[in-house]
Amino acid sequence: MNLSAKVYNYIIEGVINDRYQPGEKIPERKIASELNISHVPVREALERLFREGWIIRIPRRGAFVKEITPEDVVEMSQIREILESGAAKLITRNLSDETLREFKTLADELEKASDEGNPEMYEKLDREFHRKIVDLVNNKTLSNFYETIILKNQNFCLKEAIKISFSWNENLERLNASTHKRIYKALAARNPDKAARMVMEHIHGGETIMKKVAEMRTELRKQSKK
Repeated sequence: MNLSAKVYNYIIEGVINDRYQPGEKIPERKIASELNISHVPVREALERLFREGWIIRIPRRGAFVKEITPEDVVEMSQIREILESGAAKLITRNLSDETLREFKTLADELEKASDEGNPEMYEKLDREFHRKIVDLVNNKTLSNFYETIILKNQNFCLKEAIKISFSWNENLERLNASTHKRIYKALAARNPDKAARMVMEHIHGGETIMKKVAEMRTELRKQSKK
């Protein structure tokens, strides 16, 4: 891994883990010092992050973490729907019994995490379930692109959305968890169209919650600037 890639991953990890908050300036000099490198790979990493939509640039002020809007959430969900529903269609007819058992186990564990009110475990299992659908296509380019989408989806309020949905309504994530079971059943029935439809419905349900979180964040930022 070259230095700019190392910085790229370091900054993304910071964004996802809230070390760098939406709207916050990326501390170029501090990052170079923390990683004991020159400013060149930091700037190269920032250029890549800018192209991918993680940061924005403000002339004479520097690079800032992009603030998430409800419109961003919709766009990201649309991309996920296209990728994951297409992947579900491609893999459905060739799934082994062993792979189907793995999907069933994940779906069962998601329901258990929902029943036990464990948003951290739910988020981890949810990511694993969806990643598995894409990786089974066995297309390295697709998997690499999807990895970027999933990272951005984490940044786009996913963890916070899951926690909030657990607190809003005890049945909300139960309902969301049950859609994983419906996806599994469509895969097990070797029904590609239904599997794709179940995937899209599940992602759309998560989009609704994430939009609420983005709206809440936007309102809080407006109030803090008054």
